[in-house]
Amino acid sequence: MNEIWFKLILSLIPVLSIIITGFIVPLIKEKIGYEKLVKYEEWATQAVQAAELLFNERGMGKTKKEYVVNFLNEIFNKKKIVITPEQIEVLIESAVKQMKLSEIN
Repeated sequence: MNEIWFKLILSLIPVLSIIITGFIVPLIKEKIGYEKLVKYEEWATQAVQAAELLFNERGMGKTKKEYVVNFLNEIFNKKKIVITPEQIEVLIESAVKQMKLSEIN
């Protein structure tokens, strides 16, 4: 009887490993990816707000953007590239849009 249970358990191990690698691991990666995106968005928003405070004169848009891009590159891409320049652009535009919408309300 014990040998039957042992063989049954041994036959279930590959099935369980397929389920884990096929479904559970991608779900965990997706969850971590979403959490990282939220973190990137928060940092971008904070950086845009800081740039607004530091460079509050008119016509400083290019300087503000340069400050934010450099800041985000420094905190996320210091050791290796984590987010691309295109992703940084999107994060900055999103943060600026959110800030403008909050000013209207």
